[in-house]
Amino acid sequence: MNFSLYIADVSADFTAPLSDVSVLERSNAEFTFELSKPVDKVRWFLDNVELRPKKQMEFVDDGKTHKLIIRDVEVTDEGQISVLVGDKKSSAALFVQKLSPDFVKPLRDVTVKERGVAEFISEVNKEAITVKWFVQNKEIEEDEKYEIYAEGRTHRLVVKDAVLPDAGEIMARVEGKTLKANLTVEGKSFYPLHAGKFVLC
Repeated sequence: MNFSLYIADVSADFTAPLSDVSVLERSNAEFTFELSKPVDKVRWFLDNVELRPKKQMEFVDDGKTHKLIIRDVEVTDEGQISVLVGDKKSSAALFVQKLSPDFVKPLRDVTVKERGVAEFISEVNKEAITVKWFVQNKEIEEDEKYEIYAEGRTHRLVVKDAVLPDAGEIMARVEGKTLKANLTVEGKSFYPLHAGKFVLC
């Protein structure tokens, strides 16, 4: 009598499926699942669109444990994350909480000579927000004296051709958050050469 041994190829199954993840905007989101055995390939999806490795996204394969890491998450990344292993699927939700605009670096006091240029620099925690500038509690509008720049998360106020009346408190404001610094303008000094004559320094 002949006997043959048949071993069924049992496919991998989820021993720890995906779980919902909630993160703050601009932080990292990490999804993890575990399988009953290692596999050659898994496929990740966001709202049924397959994800590909790129700078913002990293796929980690550690045997039976797999991870999806999404860096610097935006509100627009919110949705359903799914993973497909063979014919088996696990899904979870990505919730992104909007980050309240705030400053991440203080303003520094600036001292310039009269007729010089003063620059104040602030940095905020996200892009595409408006920073308002004030001098002595009066909002600044761009003109020949003041220039306002926004470059990503960096915001700058430039005071040109500074004179003594320009000195005072400079304030940056974003949605109720404020930073303050002082602008000091040093007047030019006169020193005597000899009786009745002075040199400007």
